[in-house]
Amino acid sequence: MKNANSKRIRRIILALAVTTTIVALAFIAFIMVIGNAVSGIVEFMPPADGTGCLGERPFSRERIEQMANLQIPESASDLSAYSIAFMDCTIYVRFEMDAEELTLFLGSTYVTAPLQSATAVPVAASQFDDLLDVLMWDILPTKDFIFGYGSNGSREFQAIAVDISAAQRYVVYVITDLL
Repeated sequence: MKNANSKRIRRIILALAVTTTIVALAFIAFIMVIGNAVSGIVEFMPPADGTGCLGERPFSRERIEQMANLQIPESASDLSAYSIAFMDCTIYVRFEMDAEELTLFLGSTYVTAPLQSATAVPVAASQFDDLLDVLMWDILPTKDFIFGYGSNGSREFQAIAVDISAAQRYVVYVITDLL
């Protein structure tokens, strides 16, 4: 009788040891997954000064071009940029340019179709709805704006709005989202 009880106790202890080991390994795996997730979020979090994914201010023209995946025209003036980073990187760029450089500029972006009115390109137009609140840029999409939207075929996209109310100089707004 003593041997039977002794065997049963050993089996119970063995079962408890195996169960404890499995639970401990699962807990360690869970902690590692959470740690990787948090480190991934921290990697994309903007620094405390709010510079986002563009780096430290002032942003260089080259840095903006590199991160926003576009070529800023030579005639560009009043260049400003802003970025937000969390799990992706969103870059907002605004500048004025000579009207005749628009085609060349668009060739450096993800937008391949001709720019159109807001009603023809509602996805691109909707990208600009909240910019006034976010960036304090005075954007009032009217009939004097044309829009475009494009992707690099992967997980990056651009939305472009161009204020064409002045015949010689256009104001260009670009949103580049790097997922």
